[in-house]
Amino acid sequence: MSDTIYAAHRGYSSIAPENSIPAFEEAVKHGFGAVECDVWQAREDGGGPQLMIMHDENLSRMCGVNVRITKLTKSELAEYPIIRGKNIGKYGGSLPIPTFEDYLQILETTEAIPIVEIKSREPENEENAISEETARHLTSLLYNKLPGRLAVLQSFNLHSLYRLKPFIRKNTQLLYLVKKPALIKSERLLEYKKAGIAGISAKYTILSSTSISRIHKCGCKLAVWTVDSRALARKLAAADHVEYVISNKIYK
Repeated sequence: MSDTIYAAHRGYSSIAPENSIPAFEEAVKHGFGAVECDVWQAREDGGGPQLMIMHDENLSRMCGVNVRITKLTKSELAEYPIIRGKNIGKYGGSLPIPTFEDYLQILETTEAIPIVEIKSREPENEENAISEETARHLTSLLYNKLPGRLAVLQSFNLHSLYRLKPFIRKNTQLLYLVKKPALIKSERLLEYKKAGIAGISAKYTILSSTSISRIHKCGCKLAVWTVDSRALARKLAAADHVEYVISNKIYK
């Protein structure tokens, strides 16, 4: 029997708007083993880091307004609800942009694993990595809400993962998000492992059974995204033994 965990991509985004409270609630309701979300640091309002959930930095695609989530405070973002996405009409045509606390509160009621993508502009640039204060705040919220829970924190920005490392607990895995084959060569994988990165979160198109085997031989965990093919999901689970399959659909 496979130990692969199926994760809801941005919540159950096939039946509710991505990264919305209903999408997270539906993911929990339908029995996903993990629920993935995307977290940005919004502009501070004097009360410390504000962590908001949205995939894109620009709100135009989901909220219909050409502004950046990073330029607004939590209270200002309340003026720009989500107005697009799957079945938005079912929810009255608009939904609030969730906070990180909203997401954690939904997961509190289940045993689902949180998979949290830490977003940043120009992800390879150290200047755009999250601050030490934000890393401390994010992990504090996570552990206060979900104590003892296995958790996954992932990012395209290695420097953000390095900032998180001093604050994570033993049951938290740091995964480096990649979509370039050059980033999963053996020498790179060993570098990540030495730096305390638990594994890779990779786009499925850059992987083969050989590269997956190489990743595991280096002692790295592996998440694969975004897998919306039942056949591929089952192969990744049964034949390639990946740890996490991130999908817009559920294949139990």
